[in-house]
This record gives sequence, C-alpha cells and structure tokens, in this order.
Amino acid sequence: MSAGEFLQRLQPLMAEMEAAFFRIYQPFHVQEETFDALLAMLDEQRLNRSLLHRGKDRGPAWFCSAPAGMRLNYSAAQSAAQISLRAKELRELGIGWVQLSEVPFPHTQRSRQVLQTEIDAWHAEGFAVGIDFDVAGTPQDDPWASQALKGDLSMQQRYWMIADAKLASLYSPFSKENETGVFYKLEKIHQYVYRSPQTGGWLLDYKNPQVLSVMLKRFCSLADLGVDAIELRQLDHMWKECKAQPLYPQIPDLFALFVAAGKLVCPSVLVIGHSEAAAHDLQILAQRAPQSASVLDQAAMINSWNSLATRDTKMQRADLIFSCADPSHDRDSPGGLRSGPPLEF
Repeated sequence: MSAGEFLQRLQPLMAEMEAAFFRIYQPFHVQEETFDALLAMLDEQRLNRSLLHRGKDRGPAWFCSAPAGMRLNYSAAQSAAQISLRAKELRELGIGWVQLSEVPFPHTQRSRQVLQTEIDAWHAEGFAVGIDFDVAGTPQDDPWASQALKGDLSMQQRYWMIADAKLASLYSPFSKENETGVFYKLEKIHQYVYRSPQTGGWLLDYKNPQVLSVMLKRFCSLADLGVDAIELRQLDHMWKECKAQPLYPQIPDLFALFVAAGKLVCPSVLVIGHSEAAAHDLQILAQRAPQSASVLDQAAMINSWNSLATRDTKMQRADLIFSCADPSHDRDSPGGLRSGPPLEF
C-alpha cells in the first residue's frame, strides 16, 4: 500500500484522533510533534503489515454475519490434533470463531512461532481467531519491568511508580509488608509500583505519551500474526487518579486511539474493547470510538456462558460466548456488539 493510500485512510480519522490525543495530553504540555511522531510510527507499522499480509483477512463485516464466538483459555501446548477435535465439537454448537484468552505477549521468536502455529491451526479448521491484549499493564516478568528493576529510568517512567509512600497512599491503601493493597514496594529501586487488582501485573502510566506509542506497536505486532480480532482487555484500568471514578474521561479517548490505529494499520481486524463499566459508561466508550469497533459487557457474557454451558459439559468458566451485530446498526448500544445468548435453544 502506498503512502497515498495511508493518507486516504487517515483523512476521515485525523480530526477525531488529534482531538482525542490532545484531550488526554494537552494538560501535560505535550507538543504537536509528539502526535506527528505517533502517526509516523503507525505509517511504519502499516508498511510492515503490508509486507507480511497473508490474504486471509475476513474483516469486521464477516463478524457481523458470522456464528457466535467462544472465549478459550490459550494453551501453548495444544497440538493440531487437539485443536481439530475441539473445533469439531464447537462446530456442532454453532460456534464459528474463537477468542484466545490469557495470551502472554510473544516477546521471543519462539513464543511468537508457537502462537502463530495455534492461530494457523484454527484457521485451517475454518475458524476465525481473536486474541486478548492487556492494554492496562504488563506482567512483572515483562522485559520492560525487568529493565525497570535494573534501574532503567525510561522503563520506570512507563509504569505507575511512586517513590513517596505518603503520596502512594493517596491513590490506594497499601501495606509496608508488601502483602496487601494495590501499591507494591520494590525494595531494589526504592519505588512503589501500582499493581492491577485483577491480574497482579504492573499498571502502565498513559500520562507518558511514550506508553501509548509502544503499546500501539505491540497491538500492531499482534495484528501481524494474522488474527481476525484483537480484544483490548482491562480498559477500565488504563488511567488512574487520586479521585476514583468508574470510568475516567481519558479512557474513551485512549480506546478511540487504539481503534483508529487499527483502522489505519489493519482495517480488516476487528477491535473489541472489554469493559466492566456501567451501561452509561459503555455507551460513552462506544460512541467515542470510530465505527467497526465493539465493546463487550462482562456481565452479559457471564449470563450467556451459563446458558450454553448446559449444552457443553467441557466448557470452562473462561469459555464465554458472544456474537456480533452490525456496528452501524445502532450507535446508541455499546459499540454494536451484541452480548448475551448467541444461540436459540
């Protein structure tokens, strides 16, 4: 794809992307050059994807008319024969695509190849494949975290780290014994790091615009594996301030920037936002993002699991079910994604 085609994609998104970016970063005196550098990075990622393009893309329109999808816990040890057997069972239930959950980001060529092999195996069975991407934080064994523990200041600045214990206590209770609370003391570097209450991972600090840039690079790297959908997990924890809110106003803008990046770099990949926010906040998320994005409602997904689990005794609690509606059908409903029982019983 030429640079001219990239500009054609950018033109209808440019104004909203710029507005979202500066709603987030203008209070931190971020300059226009930083936004321009972000666009240049996305152009480079688009070029890389063009070179790796596999020609298997289904596109968001496919999901709108596809059978229901199922979330499956990712296992790097699954063989092609095991996937083939599971695929047969899912077809009998009317499932047409799988969402691989708890996928560790593939930092090494080896882990990337293992993940690629599983994606290809599901594709060979005729299934579309989505994967999870935790956008709020990283595991404590992530290379960024490892470098931060070694004293790399630039890596420390990617995370919610505070040296002053009193200041850390303004954000959440914590224990000096490191046993409870959200902040965890890193004795080696004399810092407190904000940990996710859900995953235990280190939360990223999106007030640093470099975090947005490097996370978008990881997002594009996952798209290059040939996946059909990427689900942005932990949306609700992408932003933190002293005063707790169900959904900080910066989160819809961050979600919109990820979706817009997807439309620029990999428009055939469905971008899904996963939120546990209340219905009103889900509408804000959905309305702020460009069309062809979707938002998942966790509570409805659990209800749909209970419905289908009676038909498939092999289902695990993480095997949640969801299906897509036309994203342009009703922009007042969360992202055009219909959560709930996907099949008629």
